[in-house]
Amino acid sequence: MNLLQRFINTAEAKLHEMFDSAERKNPISMLNQYVRQAEKETEKVGSLVVRQADLKHKIATELSQVEKKLQKRTEQLQLAQQSEEKDLIDFTLSEVEAYKTRVDLLEQSLAEATAEHANLERQFEQMKHRLQDMKVRQLQLMSKENVAHAHYRLEEASSKQADLHANKFGEATEYIERISLKLKNDYEITTFEQRLAALERKE
Repeated sequence: MNLLQRFINTAEAKLHEMFDSAERKNPISMLNQYVRQAEKETEKVGSLVVRQADLKHKIATELSQVEKKLQKRTEQLQLAQQSEEKDLIDFTLSEVEAYKTRVDLLEQSLAEATAEHANLERQFEQMKHRLQDMKVRQLQLMSKENVAHAHYRLEEASSKQADLHANKFGEATEYIERISLKLKNDYEITTFEQRLAALERKE
């Protein structure tokens, strides 16, 4: 397993760990932190996938150049063989063998780099999907937290309103009792005054 593949596996393991931890503990602030970390890990992997594509392109370019050199040396070998000059034949023959070996090596490297790049791209896409799933879960938890806060505020407001109504009712009852008592006293005072006035008239 190469270094890049180990990094991918480590990054994926971190994503799994962060997601599981957020699921268990469930606070929004912690989940927000994990999402930011997951975004950074995914971004790093994306950069490595791009680098792998660049390396694959460089290998392919090198292979093309070596194939052209091999073709040239092969043609030169035929000319040397026609000239029957042994030193030229030996030189071009060794050159052809060296380029053939290099072409084989580069073809194998290109095949491996291509397969690794395709595999990394698949894993990178999976990481992006997991990141999006985490963001969806983040929104779900934020929605649940918001609803919980809203219910708490509604219950608190309803309780305060009930207390306010009770106080207002008590104040109104006391006011009515005071008015009733005042009217009763005024009526009695008025009655007494009328009776006294009648006694005065009889004299």
